[in-house]
Amino acid sequence: MADAKLMLDAGRAAFRAARARDVAALEAVNDQLYTSCTSCHQHYRPNYGRRAAPASAPAETAAPAAAAAAAAPAAPALDGRWKLIAAEDLRADGSVARLPWGAHPAGSIVVDRGACYVQIMSTDTPSFAAGGAPPTDQMKTALTSTYIAYSGPCVVDAAAGSVTLKVDAAWRPDYVGTEQKRFYRFENGRLIFGPAPNTLRGGTETLTRRLTLERVP
Repeated sequence: MADAKLMLDAGRAAFRAARARDVAALEAVNDQLYTSCTSCHQHYRPNYGRRAAPASAPAETAAPAAAAAAAAPAAPALDGRWKLIAAEDLRADGSVARLPWGAHPAGSIVVDRGACYVQIMSTDTPSFAAGGAPPTDQMKTALTSTYIAYSGPCVVDAAAGSVTLKVDAAWRPDYVGTEQKRFYRFENGRLIFGPAPNTLRGGTETLTRRLTLERVP
């Protein structure tokens, strides 16, 4: 406001001096305006551009943020060989309804550059020695009902936490040519793997299969 009043007063003084043809008065007004403008520039120039400083703040913090992102551990990858340590069918409340391959299942899942292989078996199966009597029909039924294996090309969707396998070989011929979609996640360094939740039947219950695996170095 002081600068505006000064300019208004100077303008009036210059108008009066011009009407009176008073050159000295005009020069005095000019000197006053010059001094005033110089003073203004000296006052505002050091502050010039300071309002833009906050805009540069994100750029200053970008480097630490990028460094933090680079330092963050990479998300685990599904590729590799995984050893089965537990297989459970769970109720809606999370309790175990049954152990589909017994208390001590054996098996592995291998995912390698777009190819997948799944094999699971029960260790509580009838045993028979090579070269001995052939297995009975009951033993054969027990063996085939406690074993599963299939393989084929697969597509992993890390964002969705899913893998879709096109079966080209399986322990059962009706599996060949089908697409098997499984879901996975990682918990405490272990792989949790299985079909979509609540897609299995156990009597009158709807169950969720959970395979727990550890990575093989």
